[in-house]
Amino acid sequence: MLTELTGLMASLFLALQAQPAEAPAPKPDPAAEAAPEEAVNDEDKIVCRRTAITGSKFKKKVCATKKEWASLGRRSRENAGEMQRRGKGLSPNGS
Repeated sequence: MLTELTGLMASLFLALQAQPAEAPAPKPDPAAEAAPEEAVNDEDKIVCRRTAITGSKFKKKVCATKKEWASLGRRSRENAGEMQRRGKGLSPNGS
């Protein structure tokens, strides 16, 4: 039985060795490399930032395009300016 098992293991080992190796990845076409790539618009570039989470000591990673970050900043400034123009906020009676 031991000889049969040894023979089986040897056969398996030889069979695995006979398997062809994986083919290497094809090389890219040199003509494609020579073609000019489209210029990526700077506003469409993705930027990730770590932002604070209210009530937590942890930060969250938020990714957006430069255009979206600019829009968010502009809206934040506008909202802050609006709150300053209105005064201290709502009166105690809710009006």
